[in-house]
Amino acid sequence: MTAKETLAECRIEPGVTNNKNGNIMVLPGRIWKRDDLMLIATGSPACVRGVYNTAVKLNKLHQYRYCLMEAIDLENYEKWLTKLDDVLHNALGEPWLGGVVIYASCLDFLHKAILNRFVEDAEKKATVPIKILYRGAVVPQKKPLEEFLAELLDEIPEGKGKLSTEEKSLPAMQTDFAGLADMLQEWDTYNLMVDAGGCTECFSLPKSWRQNYHLKKSRFSSFGALKSCQLTFPDIIKEDWNTSGNEKPCCLFQSPIPKISKFDMDLLRKNLHRSGIDEVYCFKTDGFHSHIEGISNAMLQLYNGSHSEKVPVKQPLIGILGSSRMQSASLDKIGHGIEHIEWDGYGAMFPKDNLLNSWGNLNSVKMNWVVSAQGVFLAQKIQETQGIPYIAAIPVGARSMKLWLNKINGYMNSNKALAEVPDKTSLRREEKVLLLGDPVLTLGIYRFLREMLGFHQIELALYAPFHSLREWYNQAVPLIMANGLGDCQRPEIHLFSDREQWLELASGCDIIIGDNTFNIFGALSYKIWINITDPSLYAGEEEMNDKYLFFGKKGAAWLENKIHRQKPI
Repeated sequence: MTAKETLAECRIEPGVTNNKNGNIMVLPGRIWKRDDLMLIATGSPACVRGVYNTAVKLNKLHQYRYCLMEAIDLENYEKWLTKLDDVLHNALGEPWLGGVVIYASCLDFLHKAILNRFVEDAEKKATVPIKILYRGAVVPQKKPLEEFLAELLDEIPEGKGKLSTEEKSLPAMQTDFAGLADMLQEWDTYNLMVDAGGCTECFSLPKSWRQNYHLKKSRFSSFGALKSCQLTFPDIIKEDWNTSGNEKPCCLFQSPIPKISKFDMDLLRKNLHRSGIDEVYCFKTDGFHSHIEGISNAMLQLYNGSHSEKVPVKQPLIGILGSSRMQSASLDKIGHGIEHIEWDGYGAMFPKDNLLNSWGNLNSVKMNWVVSAQGVFLAQKIQETQGIPYIAAIPVGARSMKLWLNKINGYMNSNKALAEVPDKTSLRREEKVLLLGDPVLTLGIYRFLREMLGFHQIELALYAPFHSLREWYNQAVPLIMANGLGDCQRPEIHLFSDREQWLELASGCDIIIGDNTFNIFGALSYKIWINITDPSLYAGEEEMNDKYLFFGKKGAAWLENKIHRQKPI
């Protein structure tokens, strides 16, 4: 194969651009011009999230459903079709439905014969047409997709009504490779995602994040090219690295198609190293897991692969684990806590301030402060191997602040006198409250609402649409509770993944505290909604509305003001 032929089959391009007019925007938009059509997106988390972002922008969530293909579904496609059958059955029950377009992915194209047969059988039983549109970077097309779509829509007679705007899908969560890509923005690195071509369309970044976002991705012309370019690909990467990433560490990760095609990432890493790139990291993403798992696993990988010796320090250090732009514990939200740490004479160590090969510096801290669930498994690993303790808590209010400071000083072997902890309130309020979001944060809010404001009917919930994320939370939450501030009743935390579970949780609530992305159903009858932006659910381009406080007394004052002074909705 000549160099010219190789470049035609494989190329490197920017992973994030300002061009928002690709097929993932244009084609669904043309389908949704018909108010009687339902689009069902199938495929990996990236596939369904990219279309979700478009549905949000076009205000078409009521005409969008998705069927997620997860890692556990790869083993048996025909079994996965039972999930699609449920989604299709629900869509077919919609009044005024004129037809369904199944927006199938590269993954589905690998099972084209099986999916075609499934849809043919379903259409025979249905009262409206059901059609398939295969899309994806490596799906061969005999003619332009726009032309094929026009012919497909001509086969669906015009309906006589419009779909209800009441029925909508819950948000599509961000993927592991998107979380990792955002985490890597903290360093001056050359970041490359081995991708079939279109998976970064699932990214949703504010304009301020999109500027200077350092990420490259590959684009292969076909499944065959992905395999045949295995040996020539390193030369193409090295050429791009020489141009835009010379002397920078090279960070590699992958999306679903290379993963299922068994693309040898370790061989790629070795070949790049042999070609003269001294520092090459290969992160274990596959696009079938959540951003939370992706960031958590990357932190563990960096720590396990780094130098482990302790380094001299000028002052006692506290490691800060789990602060991320893709989490509620970004630096601006925990900054007041860092101030308290420094006021007490300690230093704060952020792993992101270290080189990628220096995460072993965390062995030099005296304790770790876990500020989001993403950091708990790294903290647990350091505790088990180095005997370094950790606290997993965001203290809300004066009482929790005192408990937090006392626990820190105890772990730091400080001779400071213990702070006097305020008493709990004797007030009892019967309004029902629902807390959504990262458990480190919501457990802190729960404690404040219960102990200081007197709320006793409080439910906590975590959105976990991935099977793997539910398993992850089942392991992470007990660690967070066991290493919190103590001295508080431990609540049950519910996991939900679909509309019915969400409505059951939200039913009868007076106050809901969480991302208002979930406020999409007219059936909800809450009185007050307090927004906590979850960056992983964000689907726009404007800046995020994340102006909230929770840490310490300032956070408690902000929360009380929202509860007592906000007009009921």
